[in-house]
Amino acid sequence: TDKNLENFKKKILYKATNRGWKETDILLGEFTKKNIESFSIDELKMLDNLLDEADAEIFEWVTNKKNPPKIFDNKIMRMLKQYAE
Repeated sequence: TDKNLENFKKKILYKATNRGWKETDILLGEFTKKNIESFSIDELKMLDNLLDEADAEIFEWVTNKKNPPKIFDNKIMRMLKQYAE
C-alpha cells in the first residue's frame, strides 16, 4: 500500500541520515533526499540493503578505493558514485 511505501521511504531516509560518520551522513542523506521519490521499489530495496553496510565500506566503494561486492554492483552504486564526484 501507499502507506507501507511511505513508511519504507522514511526508514531508508532515517538510515541514510543517521550514520555515525558525518561524511556518510551528508553523502548518503543528500543523495537519498534528492532521489528517493524517483526510485522504484527494487531500487529502494537496493538502497536499503546498502545502508545496512558499514560507513567505512560504503565510503571506500563510492570513492573507488575498493570494488563493491557483486551484490552492490548495481544502479544505486553507480548513481551514488556519480553523485559523489
